[in-house]
Amino acid sequence: LYVAQPRGVIRELQARVEDGRWQAHASVADVSLRPAAPRWPALQDLDLSLSADAAGIVARVDADAMQFAVPGVFREPIDVNSLDLLAGIHAQGQDWTTEVPIARVQGEGFAADLALRIDQDPDSGPRLQATAHVPGAEIEAAKAFWTINRMPPRTVQWLDAALGVGRVDAGQVVFRGALRDWPFADHQGRLEARFAVSGAGLDYHPDWPAAEDLAAEGAFINASMVIESATGTLLGNRVVRGRGGIPSMKDPILELDLGGVGDAANWLQLMKASPL
Repeated sequence: LYVAQPRGVIRELQARVEDGRWQAHASVADVSLRPAAPRWPALQDLDLSLSADAAGIVARVDADAMQFAVPGVFREPIDVNSLDLLAGIHAQGQDWTTEVPIARVQGEGFAADLALRIDQDPDSGPRLQATAHVPGAEIEAAKAFWTINRMPPRTVQWLDAALGVGRVDAGQVVFRGALRDWPFADHQGRLEARFAVSGAGLDYHPDWPAAEDLAAEGAFINASMVIESATGTLLGNRVVRGRGGIPSMKDPILELDLGGVGDAANWLQLMKASPL
């Protein structure tokens, strides 16, 4: 708490002690928290209600606008237009467990439903189990969530430049494992983020024509990316079947297997405009 330096305004406070047991309830406005440890979140302009007793703490957030940041993980603070969240902290043996059974968040260009649990492991540190459903998001908005502490700068630079307009029509994310082990090079855990995109642009290399009107299904699995069922256009040529991926985001080399239809002369123009 000393490091986090919590600030806020207590609007209401109730406390009760009976037969050696205690309970407390509070309504707090304009809460701000600094990161309590490296790569921990910071919060600003948060309104919440708290209930606590000797067994733990329960917090409920129903906010119209707030901002959160994770310095060293996300590049910039992220503005949230609405947040509906239920969270609890309770003792688990000698340590504490944090659970968020439901959280609905919406920001500029993105929305998600989340659930997570964090257990404190004395050997491996915090262990996270999390799921997320993304009903829709703009690809540009997704760039705010690149984890710069784990993704090589070359990979971040390539993703920023390669991914253009378009929309994530649906997404599902599952994470389980110790946070310090991600991206799980030795399979100590698993991150799997599946998505479907449409109307996307992909400018994957300066020597190649950019893909346009791209629709595809794909997944980030630990430190790799897989692309399936891709369609779109390349220099006016229609691609009706595509798959590929990046075996390791540490060295982002894109592998593609494409099939298309159209006039042979147009495909010849593609070959002339590329290193083929």
